[in-house]
Amino acid sequence: MGENINKAIIKVVIEVEDLYLKIPYSIENESMENSLEELSSLLQYNQKKEFIRRPYSGLDYEAKLLSDLSRALRIRMELNKTLNVSGIEYFSKRLEEFLEKIRYSLGYNPHIPLNLNERSKANIKI
Repeated sequence: MGENINKAIIKVVIEVEDLYLKIPYSIENESMENSLEELSSLLQYNQKKEFIRRPYSGLDYEAKLLSDLSRALRIRMELNKTLNVSGIEYFSKRLEEFLEKIRYSLGYNPHIPLNLNERSKANIKI
């Protein structure tokens, strides 16, 4: 079952990477918000419950925060009736850092998008 969850996570990460290239339009039409929310729930489901975590930490929580930030930017876009709002650069930077962390945690090169990275997966045996 863990392998199926990882495949689902990879699929959603690739979707988020594609939406990253379409910012601010992907924020405006809620697709970024929904994809990050789905990724957060998949990451939360995939966690091991064997150890105690610090509250408000981890990739699942970071995805949830980015989803909330996307929602706030979308609301600001609706209120100002424009796509050019402050905070988009910050969101893009945080999302890029998050995507690097999640690629690394999945065992891929963190600097290459997953759709281009599929052949270069590290063969890590633990």
